[in-house]
Amino acid sequence: MPSPTPLSRGPLDDPAPRAGLGWALALRAGDVTPWPAWRDSAAADAPAGAPGLPFLPGAQQLELLRRLNVAADGRPLPAGLADRVLRAGSTDRGRGDLPLAGGGAASPFGPPPVDPTDLPAEDLLKVAAGMIAEDLAARAARREPRDRRARWRAGPAYAGDPWAIEYARHDPRWARPPRREGPAYVLAGDLGTLAAHAWAGRALDGAGLDLHGWLRDRITADRLPPALDVVAHARAAAERYGVARTVIVTDPSLLPARDRPAPPPRVGVAAVELTRRVGRPLGLMVAGPERRRLLAHHLVPLLAARPGAAADPLTVPERWLPPLAAQADLMTRALTRAGYPVLGSLEQLVPTVAPTGSSREPEPAAALGLALDLLVDPKDGAW
Repeated sequence: MPSPTPLSRGPLDDPAPRAGLGWALALRAGDVTPWPAWRDSAAADAPAGAPGLPFLPGAQQLELLRRLNVAADGRPLPAGLADRVLRAGSTDRGRGDLPLAGGGAASPFGPPPVDPTDLPAEDLLKVAAGMIAEDLAARAARREPRDRRARWRAGPAYAGDPWAIEYARHDPRWARPPRREGPAYVLAGDLGTLAAHAWAGRALDGAGLDLHGWLRDRITADRLPPALDVVAHARAAAERYGVARTVIVTDPSLLPARDRPAPPPRVGVAAVELTRRVGRPLGLMVAGPERRRLLAHHLVPLLAARPGAAADPLTVPERWLPPLAAQADLMTRALTRAGYPVLGSLEQLVPTVAPTGSSREPEPAAALGLALDLLVDPKDGAW
């Protein structure tokens, strides 16, 4: 974790660092004044010391705390949150705290001082994600035991949609391996949604690319990632269960009630992006399988319960639909020739026009908004 900016960046009788410390103290008490306004109006009257704050925090931490105060809208922050923010590190590799512009003498080493109001959401999100990861890691030791008296049965075999399968395979009704006799359900749907779901599944492992980067790197006019190859999923299932017992599912509501798992939590691109960001520092705190469990079955449901968590549909921007539509046409022909049973229609593989609000590439600001909401209002006991 990067070390905090020491007070030696400027003498305590210099009004510049004193103004920065005064702003930090005010923010800790709930102030929402931006740094330029505080610096111009309060520098001369800033305190010469800062009890309990022996260093000048970085610009990212200070601005994040100010944004949290704004999000709290007059309510007090959860106990200890302000101090956690001021002492937090950034998850940005090789980049420590950014010094505050006008907060003291500039160092000849390291990054130049910055005005916190000019920081992009990306920089604030790195600090917030690390804090959420710490909260999740603290929960890792408090894993809820299963009820040993419950009667669990063998569930069905699933293949296909990686996001849906993550939750289907952890359905609390099923704790035994899939039934040997099948059937095997290949969970499909329109390829635009499947593409976003494939990225979301990778986000649970702390993948390095956002949705735009993942699409750009994985999808071309003649190539799809294996997670989207419905034909390959069906072929692999048929080798074990037979063609007649391999069912393509494009409409989950048509599944038999005994084989119908609960749907995944309803979240949008911003919620998954925040999950991906949190997964990166969390991977340094817990083992890989535990990270996936905490993200998929604790953080994502927490985000799904937030108002507006699914405001940006979990699908791809419209610019990616043409190559996906061409691939869907090829898949429809191959699946029809193979003769697999279908619940729904193979025409549903063709992606439709992206819903309103999903035509633009996702922005870090939306993920930051969810992070602020989660930190300000963690829903007592949720962590």
